[in-house]
Amino acid sequence: MGIVMSLGTCWLIANIWSSCDVGVNGSANSGFLVIVYLPLAFVVFSVAAGVTHSVMAKWTNATVALGSAFAVEIAIGWTVIAWIGIVDDYPAPFCPGNIPSWWPDFIPV
Repeated sequence: MGIVMSLGTCWLIANIWSSCDVGVNGSANSGFLVIVYLPLAFVVFSVAAGVTHSVMAKWTNATVALGSAFAVEIAIGWTVIAWIGIVDDYPAPFCPGNIPSWWPDFIPV
């Protein structure tokens, strides 16, 4: 689950930055995402899922433990996207409020 969530959040952040024209250029943004963010996100997502699953597996069945690990990963992913992906202090010429037009309205950031 860690690799899927880290790749998914990396892909979403890259698309948000590309849509809102954030940063110097695409190679600088992708360099940060691949070299810095992706390994760190993989470790964080993997440890969070492992700890949540192992703690919940002691008290509940495997399905609930897996569901709770998935919920923790979604919460961490949403937090990272809202924190890193949506840049508040950057003037986005293409995105009002630094939120791309393709972002669903029912998911707050």
